[in-house]
Amino acid sequence: VIFIGSDGVEHPFLCKPKDDLRKDARMMEFMAMINRLLSKYPESRRRKLYTRTFAVIPLTEDCGMIEWVPHTRGLRHILQDIYITHGKFDRQKTNPLIKRIYDQCQGKVPEDEMLKAKILPMFPPVFHNWFLTMFSEPAAWFRARIAYAHTIAVWSMVGHIVGLGDRHGENILFDSTNGDCVHVDFSCLFDKGLQLEKPELVPFRLTQNMIDGLGITGYEGIFLRVCEITLSVLRTHRETLMGILETFIHDPLVEWTKNPKASGVDVQKFAETAIGNIEARLQGVVVGVGAAPSLPLSVEGQARRLIAEAVSHKNLGKIIKLLMQLNGVFVFWNAMGILPVTLWLNQLSIMKIKHVQLMSGTSLPFLHPVYYPANLLSDGTYPISGYPNR
Repeated sequence: VIFIGSDGVEHPFLCKPKDDLRKDARMMEFMAMINRLLSKYPESRRRKLYTRTFAVIPLTEDCGMIEWVPHTRGLRHILQDIYITHGKFDRQKTNPLIKRIYDQCQGKVPEDEMLKAKILPMFPPVFHNWFLTMFSEPAAWFRARIAYAHTIAVWSMVGHIVGLGDRHGENILFDSTNGDCVHVDFSCLFDKGLQLEKPELVPFRLTQNMIDGLGITGYEGIFLRVCEITLSVLRTHRETLMGILETFIHDPLVEWTKNPKASGVDVQKFAETAIGNIEARLQGVVVGVGAAPSLPLSVEGQARRLIAEAVSHKNLGKIIKLLMQLNGVFVFWNAMGILPVTLWLNQLSIMKIKHVQLMSGTSLPFLHPVYYPANLLSDGTYPISGYPNR
């Protein structure tokens, strides 16, 4: 649905049914606070570090609206197009081939060896091609690479602190105008990925194509330095972050356990574990990854240890089956409480609705008047007046 604000600008929103967006809304609140902290720290302010946020408006327990982030495309689709162009991927043949390789090697070859010897050679790193295609002018290419490194580093560190999982190729988007990384779908928070049948043992996504986008220095250059700066900011403001995240976790309106009928004891245990892990990470302890918890490390030591865990073939090999279930191919492994309308669009008011295209199953009662042809104005828009309490 596209809203026309009091500034005359069109603002598209995605109406999302059958999904609880309250976690996403609270996560966007948290990320806005992270941006404020980054803007106050000299090293991060000089580099203009930030994360892209967007409006999330929960309407009911299983329905809401998400601000559309323009000019973005998912990592999976970017890579898939490149591999198809280079003859490395066929929708009908590649997935069954990888499944066959996995079945043949299961129990006979260590998963990390299978990953290195069988899977990765089929998909050489190609993400650098996207930057060459989207940013053909040298200065624009350089700026996009810097923006890419900055944004994935900040998201990696913040994501690890809050235990963000489910980072498959459709939940990581990239802006084709400036190279920014944008994360979406925050339903898998506070280490819920560790509860899966095949636990996500990596602290964040740093697969070979993500590294390929960082250039010749890989993760040893800008990425590592920004990780250190971000961790330093997070650890410096540990008490502030813990205060916010504790209210987040204990929010009675948000379901955190996999079983909606879980007892109060189970929910309390989950909350205590989540808070303990977050506090440990903010003190420099590497916890919630494939390796055993470490002693408290320096900022530099913690950043390097997390990167080592993220690129570990041993950790990645253990989740190959899960990755195939999600996207079919390893390399494709893989949007605050309810706000008033005037806050949706940076203090703008919604004046008109230009266009509504609802997905099947969407139930948004306050939009029902747009179905009435009599309400259509001469300019092809619908008036916002008359929508109850919105």
